Amino acid sequence: MTFINSFLGSITAQIMGVLAHLPPWIGVTLWSLTSAVVILLIFRVSSNQEKMAEAKKAIHACLFEIRLFNDDLRKIFKAQGEIFRHNSTYLRLSLVPMIWILPIIVLLISHLQPYYGYDALTPGKPTIVSMHFTSTDTEGEGSTVRPEVSLQVPEGVTVDSPGIWIPARSEFSWRIVPQRSGKHELRIVVGGSELTKEIVVGDDDSARSPLRFSTGLTNQILYPIESLLPQESGVDSISVRYIDGSIDTFGFEWNWMVFFFVLSIVFAFALRKPLGVTI
Repeated sequence: MTFINSFLGSITAQIMGVLAHLPPWIGVTLWSLTSAVVILLIFRVSSNQEKMAEAKKAIHACLFEIRLFNDDLRKIFKAQGEIFRHNSTYLRLSLVPMIWILPIIVLLISHLQPYYGYDALTPGKPTIVSMHFTSTDTEGEGSTVRPEVSLQVPEGVTVDSPGIWIPARSEFSWRIVPQRSGKHELRIVVGGSELTKEIVVGDDDSARSPLRFSTGLTNQILYPIESLLPQESGVDSISVRYIDGSIDTFGFEWNWMVFFFVLSIVFAFALRKPLGVTI
């Protein structure tokens, strides 16, 4: 999964570099158009188009039969049974291309989310950095031992408060204030391990990842920008509090994924006949 994330991340970063100077809604529109074309082509290649067309025609014929014999209950019920049978056939035929399409959509969404799903941090505005431990030693009556942790920030970032230890959550938190636009790397020393977490500030168009985990295939899929933390560090995750982004178009604010899916569906239906695809 690390290789796939690295490969797709590199391609996405190059494309986003070209789209960086365009309004976000234009970029999402172009991604929606591209995904619709790719989905239709995969659907055409991986599905039995002839049988799908036959199933759709059979359903339409049954609907006409219901309208034609609307005073004959026996024929109406028979036609409804046939609609159910042909519709089941159509759904079964649609499952095969979905096996190919769904993973592609999930990977595309996970690699676009870091660009459209979060706003970059604002210079001069504080945010919270948290480190969650997988487990900690206890002493006495089950009280959790405070681990030895230090946060080191680069030039352009200041630490606004000392680390706060929350025993009930096995979590350390700091408030930092980014002062300069760009991509910065935070360094957190835990015992003998040095861990890093990237933050993106101001007008920098780099990918933003609010979480970096140590394990989990799902975490690698959902947060693909940074590699997994070393498990021997005892740290489960490092998080940075970003504000959720949105797409502003024609006076309305959209969640970018809603905007993406709506446009993808519109493009798919608009292009199905020109591309010769039965859906």
